[in-house]
Amino acid sequence: MSSKHLCLGFTSYRPETLPLARGAMEGHEAILLEEPQTPGFEEMLSGVMDIAKYLELNDYEFPDYTRRSCDLIRDLHSRGAAVRQVDPFMDELIGIHEFFISGGEPDGIPSNTVTREVYEAEREWTKRLLAFYKASRSGEFDRIVASVKAFARADAQRGRLRDRMRAEKITEILAEFNSVYVEAGYIHIPLMPELLRRLPRGCRFTPVYLTEPVLLKLTGRRRLLGPGDVLTLLYAFRPDRRDSRCDLLAARSLVYNQVVIKEEMSPEHGEDYPHTRDEIEAIGLAGSLDYAQCRELFHRLRTLSTSEAKDRAREWIRLRSS
Repeated sequence: MSSKHLCLGFTSYRPETLPLARGAMEGHEAILLEEPQTPGFEEMLSGVMDIAKYLELNDYEFPDYTRRSCDLIRDLHSRGAAVRQVDPFMDELIGIHEFFISGGEPDGIPSNTVTREVYEAEREWTKRLLAFYKASRSGEFDRIVASVKAFARADAQRGRLRDRMRAEKITEILAEFNSVYVEAGYIHIPLMPELLRRLPRGCRFTPVYLTEPVLLKLTGRRRLLGPGDVLTLLYAFRPDRRDSRCDLLAARSLVYNQVVIKEEMSPEHGEDYPHTRDEIEAIGLAGSLDYAQCRELFHRLRTLSTSEAKDRAREWIRLRSS
């Protein structure tokens, strides 16, 4: 029987989650981050390279989160934890981009290879994303909803491949350690069954939803998923699903995306867990609407800033409910 332990920590990449992540990461021999291999990582981790210099070398979507995360993993590494970047899908994708930059053509990617799988999944994902942008410019709500569903299907397919590749690599690394913490974005629920079917017999498996204590206090729920995330997960497990719930989730996601704050917010600037609180409100606003209400409200919000859209949505829903 195995004495190994794997902890899978579902997180959102926001600064407010890092104290929760520290508590979950501490005590593990290895920490596997959900990110591709980047230049300067080992030098940053060991302290040879400044974190600021490391961030200059790499383009991160959430710079404040990344800076704080670097502080955290550097500290844990200094106390003996091995820290690795493990996202082979993204590693393959970076390699594909480099191949094209050097003059390669799609026909040069061999068939029946993982590289080809990644290329095809990314091509379909990009195609559906561009179709969504085009539909959005049209202003035709039903067409936009259809493009959201098509993109969610492609996103789910891409995500399943990414999770499968990551699970394969994680189980290889697990052979080196007795206790491993795996970082995962909160939408990567399919990573869980992918890992469970590969773990050695007797390996203890612990899924942890980092914001669960906060959400239980604020909402009574363990997890927080926007309507677009729910739609993507439905397609991840049932890719051929077609019903009115998919239409409603896609419609609500369009309203949700208008009212939720995308920019990083620091927990030091005001109330604690600002992103979590904002997402709770945005999900509540969108979740109170039927399809026709989504259509009407979307057209009222689409040209407004996020703060203006949120105020308008609050008032519109209040008047409708009174």
